Amino acid sequence: MIALNIECVCGQNFAFDAEPANGRIHTTVTCPTCGADRTDDANAVLSAQLPRKIVPRPADAPLTALERANGILERSQAEIEARAKVSWGDSREDVLKYLLFQRYTIEDANELLSVLYDDRAKVVRATGIRKIVIGIGLICVPIIALLIMLKIGFIFMKLLAFPVMVGLYGCWQVITGIVAVIAPRMESGDVAEQ
Repeated sequence: MIALNIECVCGQNFAFDAEPANGRIHTTVTCPTCGADRTDDANAVLSAQLPRKIVPRPADAPLTALERANGILERSQAEIEARAKVSWGDSREDVLKYLLFQRYTIEDANELLSVLYDDRAKVVRATGIRKIVIGIGLICVPIIALLIMLKIGFIFMKLLAFPVMVGLYGCWQVITGIVAVIAPRMESGDVAEQ
């Protein structure tokens, strides 16, 4: 039961309890003073009191002008925007809120997020493998430089410093690559910058 308070055009205030069906009152509401039919007023007050449900837009439904004005995008464009947000390193919660704002159902949004974050993990792993391979190559630079200097018969310490720095950078690349391969979800930030 919902308590309703109506003011009649005659100035009389009256209250009553109603049991709505499908968001409407299906009995006649009359003013106790003048006897005027106030059913439409009661339905208006009732609709203002009932909680509004946001109904997800079907995937193939065209957008209304009001939805466009409120920033709602077509499904394909919303998916592209969500993919970009995931690629930029936005949190799962932020992207989920964005998709729910775009009228995705919670199930559809979670399914799309699983795919997007799996794709991000694949990109991070591929980047990690590339870093490992480059890092191993860079680690070989000081070893090759040392072997060349040994072949010459003299070690140039100042000249060897540069290949050693390159080798240390290679070690850093290998370490970050291993972390990216083992735990791709730990990588933050834009995957394009890695």
